[in-house]
Amino acid sequence: MAKPGNMNSAKVNKSSLASLSFIYLLILSLSSCGQAVATSKSSSIKDARQAFERREHAKAYSIFERIWEDKQQSLADRTLSGQYLAKMNWILYGKNARAYDILRELEKTDHERSTALVLRSRILEEEGKVDKAIVMAEKAMGTAASETEKYNSQLAFCSRVLEKSRKSLLDKPSQFVAKTPLTNSAYNILSEIVRENSRDGEAARLYLSYSLLLKKGTEAFKAWMLFFHHKAIDEIHPTLLTEPGKFKTALENYGNGTSDKEYAVTIVKGLAESGFYHAAVLLKNKEFGTEPHEDVQINDIVVYEGFLNQVKDITRQFYQKATEGNGEAQSFTRQYNQASEQLWLQLSWNGERPTFSTGLFTSTQRERFKTLTKFMTTSNHYGLHMGHVILDDRRTISQFGQSAEFRYKVVDHMISNGYVAWFSDGNSQVGGWATNDGSFLQIRAGLGGEMTRIWQMLTDPVESKKILDDIDRFTSLEDTMAEENPYAFLPSLKLRLVYYQSTALLDSLKATGLGGPDLRVGFINLMEEMALDAKIYAHEGRHSIDMKRNYSNSSKELEFTAKLSEIYFSARPLLFLGTIIGPNMGDGTSHGDANLKLVKGLVGWMNQHKNKIRGFDKSRPTLPQLDKLSNEQLREAVRSMDPMAN
Repeated sequence: MAKPGNMNSAKVNKSSLASLSFIYLLILSLSSCGQAVATSKSSSIKDARQAFERREHAKAYSIFERIWEDKQQSLADRTLSGQYLAKMNWILYGKNARAYDILRELEKTDHERSTALVLRSRILEEEGKVDKAIVMAEKAMGTAASETEKYNSQLAFCSRVLEKSRKSLLDKPSQFVAKTPLTNSAYNILSEIVRENSRDGEAARLYLSYSLLLKKGTEAFKAWMLFFHHKAIDEIHPTLLTEPGKFKTALENYGNGTSDKEYAVTIVKGLAESGFYHAAVLLKNKEFGTEPHEDVQINDIVVYEGFLNQVKDITRQFYQKATEGNGEAQSFTRQYNQASEQLWLQLSWNGERPTFSTGLFTSTQRERFKTLTKFMTTSNHYGLHMGHVILDDRRTISQFGQSAEFRYKVVDHMISNGYVAWFSDGNSQVGGWATNDGSFLQIRAGLGGEMTRIWQMLTDPVESKKILDDIDRFTSLEDTMAEENPYAFLPSLKLRLVYYQSTALLDSLKATGLGGPDLRVGFINLMEEMALDAKIYAHEGRHSIDMKRNYSNSSKELEFTAKLSEIYFSARPLLFLGTIIGPNMGDGTSHGDANLKLVKGLVGWMNQHKNKIRGFDKSRPTLPQLDKLSNEQLREAVRSMDPMAN
């Protein structure tokens, strides 16, 4: 996590991370219900994906369903459509029976069978059928046909086994046995993953819980440090932990002697303070059982963790209703406030309990539990953004001779990151936002997973072939699409920009002599740093500057200038242009309309500078040739559009 200090969007302390929708990976997300929508017989997997990305769920569902039921379609397209349909039925509409039917059909083939089994395992766990979920995850590991499938199935297995341990502790704490063949197997799998990839946040989170269960305190501290990407204790910011030395000592001694319960009290409090509420309660139940503890602070942690679980359920139910068109924001917030008032009555107080109010509850959450809670509309969808603050700092950003000082918060351990993140099963994320007082907030959760997927896309032959196949078939459609609409979203253009620019970065690291696990860690580190610079410091920093100088009241215009800064100040402008353009162009949202304005500006600049662009073919439409620009030409183009730079 970053230390206090000044920063420029192109050169900053980069140890914090951002969560964002970084790449249009054509992997599972989700979409709609089974309501009928008229679609053309010529509609393709491209159209379904684009409708899905725009959250046109009924249209996407209809196209996916037609492809799934058409035995003449390619196995790859039918498999992908089946995966989408299964997740749509399960997540969006709670139609688990229909999801199971589709997954059973997918499991009959040898093509990506492991992925179907992982999905089935997730649904079974949500239904409380943990033993069956573990069996499915084990089968998924046994049928994995690629490194990516192996990785996903291993995390699924470890997650299900941990849930079994959690339930066992709650049901029969006095009979709980931590060391079992399943827990030992899961621990060994995670140990290998974190050893090979020290940037894997989800694996580190799981490894922390297993290390606590098995009383491997030193490994638990290692996992905690890995999760936050710390190498030394003096990197820990006081926002995250007030007494890191005491926490470290307790963990390193936990499991070594007779004072384990005394150390456990310190560990539980430290875990909660740093946002690991689920791990804190797991350890509390293991060491002290499920009865109330004599320390009221620990009891507050337990009831608060229960509140977080309740909020997850309330939020999921609202999002499902919203997808069906029945979600009422007032009903959602009313249910949230009811759960808040229940928690209010369970918490301990010094003296008389204050009268409940939503404002006082929010401030109490923030002070006691470092919780950030914000109900807001993003991409035209109302939702809850709720997580835990791990850094509260002040920074300075400078661009084109303008500067702004702002308050900088980093949030992790998300309970919800809005409707879009839920809809996409985490494949799209809100990365943060600026506020009218010139501060901005960064959502840390998820970026490590994004970069891991990019690594897999480049280095896993199976995943790489999928992307290259999509590039080939979608590229053949681009000229026709651009002739019909010179500013159309071209999925292959986006894929080419991200894939080949990421490949060039990987090749540059290989040229330095890096290899093996060091290459993986080096690549993911660099990608995260560049994403943080571009997506958070440059983009959100520009918002702070524009708000300070009262540049515009138009959210579209503010997003447009922020995207210009995001590209201009990034280390690889073409790569980050690829992460910006998408199927939302011109959809009426501030981001979508800003993206369309950006593309129109780039096409206009290219038309004026055709003779300077290497390999430009004047007989073809302009937009499909956008990737012929050099990084410096792209910087020149976006700077020409920037009112602050001119």
